[in-house]
Amino acid sequence: MPSTGHLAAAAHGHAAFLFVGDHLALDLLNTVVGQGDGRRELLADAASLKEWVAQASWEAPEVQALLAGSHRLGEWTAALEQVRDLRELGRELVIAWRNGSVTPPMLDRLHVRMRQVQYRHELQWHGHELGLRWVPELPGPQSMAGLLAVAVGELLAHARPQSVKSCVGAGCSLTFLDRTKGQRRLFCSAALCGNRAKVAAFRARQRGTANNQG
Repeated sequence: MPSTGHLAAAAHGHAAFLFVGDHLALDLLNTVVGQGDGRRELLADAASLKEWVAQASWEAPEVQALLAGSHRLGEWTAALEQVRDLRELGRELVIAWRNGSVTPPMLDRLHVRMRQVQYRHELQWHGHELGLRWVPELPGPQSMAGLLAVAVGELLAHARPQSVKSCVGAGCSLTFLDRTKGQRRLFCSAALCGNRAKVAAFRARQRGTANNQG
């Protein structure tokens, strides 16, 4: 089995996560790297969850207010288990969606999670025009699983299954949304797996040249 050490090396400690999914839901799935014995959990504890939330890209500015709140570590610990459970449900759904096999019971399970976060309507100015915005109510860390469930739902509703791809890099387990015009993206990251593939191809060419000369 190819080594997954490069993924662990790229995501060491609380300060380094792999935001290469180009969608919040896929970035959540990518908080587990590697497979089998090489599998590594990046959301290892409550502190790592809070750090991931701080680094992730959110459409809702209310998340920053949540992070700034004086919530006890126990609340983040409880949220950690909920987020992990939601992540695995999201993984199951994305796999089924890509295979065309999503069932109503699977969606019902996601709906239950989506109802963990409440929304209100709010009018906001956009230049000289008023726009209507859905504002999430985030009283505490326990809201995170619901907000992330909505992100999974948004992915399933607005992306195309064929645009969600698995990195072709050797030993890589990461998934991403291919937003390129020609749908030609192959790697989770040009700097990570893309560069490793170039180095491997270069070395293979060198070996081929040496063998021909020999």
